[in-house]
Amino acid sequence: MIESGVAALIGAGVASVVAVGSHFLYDGLASRRDRKAQRRERLHAAITEAGLALYATARREPPTEDELAAIKPGTVAAVVGPEVTIALGPHSEAIFNGLVLLQVHLGHNHQLVDEYVKAWEVCGRAETAKIRHAQLDDEDERVAKVPELAEQMRAAQIVRDQWMTRARAVVDQL
Repeated sequence: MIESGVAALIGAGVASVVAVGSHFLYDGLASRRDRKAQRRERLHAAITEAGLALYATARREPPTEDELAAIKPGTVAAVVGPEVTIALGPHSEAIFNGLVLLQVHLGHNHQLVDEYVKAWEVCGRAETAKIRHAQLDDEDERVAKVPELAEQMRAAQIVRDQWMTRARAVVDQL
């Protein structure tokens, strides 16, 4: 009788140890899944914010006399054109912030960061073309250059869409 009682106690002890062990194992796996899901959510938020920066537009109002006077001769801003440089300021700042955000979340050597820089180049050229187009004085010349501007804007739209699609796919695979 003692042997069967001891066996029952041992069996109950083993069963409770197995139950507790499986509970800890399940909790560990669940928290691991939660951490992966949280990381994926953070990365989705980061790529969305960086992607929105690719849509940032240039400044519309003309530069002030003080802003123009602050640009020193011989600098890149003077060569490119002070009005263009100043107008591109908000666009460039938004893109730079998006780039830093991606580097913080993905690392400096991640392929998405390199692809983002390439997308930035296309979007920056389109914004520059839009600024220069708006600065044209001749209405006939402005109208004649609309197809060229539309082509550059379309190229920027395509590269933004491609980058966002690729970035979402990379994050979803994590």
